[in-house]
Amino acid sequence: MKKYIFLFAILLGSAWAMAQTFNQLTTAAITAPSGIKWYSASTGGTLYDGAATIPAAATYYASQTVNGAESTLRFPVAVTINPLPTITLTTGVITSVTFNAVDQLTDLDYTGTTNTPTSYSINWDAVANLAGLLDQGNTTTTFNTTADTISTILVTGGTVAGVYSGVLTIVNANGCSTSHTVTITVTGG
Repeated sequence: MKKYIFLFAILLGSAWAMAQTFNQLTTAAITAPSGIKWYSASTGGTLYDGAATIPAAATYYASQTVNGAESTLRFPVAVTINPLPTITLTTGVITSVTFNAVDQLTDLDYTGTTNTPTSYSINWDAVANLAGLLDQGNTTTTFNTTADTISTILVTGGTVAGVYSGVLTIVNANGCSTSHTVTITVTGG
């Protein structure tokens, strides 16, 4: 699980509010420059110290303390959290291929997606790379919310026979991503 730390530099004394958008978070801790305090409300409310977790997308409020005196004015900061795309893989096993000297395409079945993924990439492990299987960069494709197949998985020509592992990463238009381990078998020719 990733931990995201927000560092907000706020020009207190200015008449402006700041909006921040982040990818979905599993844990979010607030940290700020010295003298900045974060609250859940414009007056009163919960103080979020450096170890506090932001509970959800909302508007948070920042005050500044100078020479031991905290400002009574708090500046609103709207926080939006974009959802991560998801994909439910049928097995995580990419359809096997037979050794070929030229590049070839294969596929991976899935049972559904959420939050509109738009592209994927595969980072093959070192064993796969040494066998000739090159990482697949960001590849745009259409994902369905119901069962379907990613049919544009590239197997580099000349990849020697073996079973290889990699990490499939799906990304949505907000730049949010989710990763899954996948495997592929290249059989001898």
